[in-house]
Amino acid sequence: MWALQFKTGELKGGWAWFSFGLEPWESQGGPYFGATLAAIAVGNAPSGYAASPDVQERLKSLGDFLQRRVQKESLFNRVMALWASTKLPTLLFPSQRQAIIDDVLRLQKDDGGWSMASLGPWKRVDGTPLDVNSDGYATGLIVLALQESGGASTQTATQRALTWLVRHQDPTSGMWAASSLNKQRDATSEIGKFMSDAATGFAVAALTRTH
Repeated sequence: MWALQFKTGELKGGWAWFSFGLEPWESQGGPYFGATLAAIAVGNAPSGYAASPDVQERLKSLGDFLQRRVQKESLFNRVMALWASTKLPTLLFPSQRQAIIDDVLRLQKDDGGWSMASLGPWKRVDGTPLDVNSDGYATGLIVLALQESGGASTQTATQRALTWLVRHQDPTSGMWAASSLNKQRDATSEIGKFMSDAATGFAVAALTRTH
């Protein structure tokens, strides 16, 4: 991974990423998304890997990349950066972390969940409207990031979101639903399940984090 990290240019500190015009992973914001995943991997690595002297220069470059671009990114990517910063606290400044938390708290719906539609300037290529209802992906990801971030100011929002997750697991399939940001898809098709697969993973991570 480190061998592929850019050392110069606009992506210095980050990595090349897929850009197929597909949100939220394979689009213009992809390099930032990929960088947050790299940070999470390093932060989760065992045996104190993140503190190893031989990766400090690389981590500093990664942190610089995330810090200088964070305000320009979609809120989805910013939440990913918030989550990454819970693994490597120096990745973001405290003010940047708090700004992300404030932004997501303002977008929490009355039912306790969040919608992916609210986390970026998405527009479907087939012209169909985005699903603006609360979904498992946005809710699971955000509540996981808030749980890891800690802080008394997020406890009420976190509990409401966890309650939403408990109530919205599909009893037949066992999954949590989320719909495509790119076009109207058959939710039962293989490609139609991509977002619900991600939603289910984050919902489970958030719910098991409380135990």
